[in-house]
Amino acid sequence: MTNKIYGIFEGAYSDWNCIGYFENEEEAYRYCAETENKHDSPYVMEIERIDCEFSNETVFYEYQCSFKNNEMKWIHLESCSLYPKSPEISTHYGFVRLTFMIQKCDEELAKKIAYDLYAKWKYERGEKDVEVI
Repeated sequence: MTNKIYGIFEGAYSDWNCIGYFENEEEAYRYCAETENKHDSPYVMEIERIDCEFSNETVFYEYQCSFKNNEMKWIHLESCSLYPKSPEISTHYGFVRLTFMIQKCDEELAKKIAYDLYAKWKYERGEKDVEVI
């Protein structure tokens, strides 16, 4: 097995896209030649393959979400770490932003936890319209 992979990219500067990769350099260049009309001038970049042993330490996934008028507006995975942080809540222009960590990369679970944290926050503020999912 080679220590390289061959990424297929298109675009430039801040407007680029990774289409995929091949483990064989010749196949990567052939793909670019055959799909040149379908993509915006695809090109090959040789990339170092990373093979490593991971520790058994737990990874914590940091999610951020935003609520307005009791409705979640968005949620996304922000980062991950081996070190957990306490949840943070901030408000700005009517939005409530939550940042919290869980031990699983699972957006559906993160949504449920976000709603629970939001309900707890509202309850602690003395708000009456608290719903727990």
